[in-house]
Amino acid sequence: HDNEILITKKPTCSEEGTATTKCKVCGQSSDEKIDKIDHTFGAGEVIKESTCKDHGQEERTCLVCGYKELFDKYFDGLFGFYEEE
Repeated sequence: HDNEILITKKPTCSEEGTATTKCKVCGQSSDEKIDKIDHTFGAGEVIKESTCKDHGQEERTCLVCGYKELFDKYFDGLFGFYEEE
């Protein structure tokens, strides 16, 4: 076979994509799934402020599909804030 690969459906963060392999000579083809891509998060929104006694929370939203994810934010006293996923 003399195959070419075409992306027939681009993957997104919410749906798998499809790649089609097709022989240029006989036309035989087959499809393969392409894994979803990672979410594209925008700037987070602080839900709860961090203090030296308690962690805070930040919510980030995917700019493509609207998926929301909550992250804990911690205050370490010396260097400011850091995140834990």
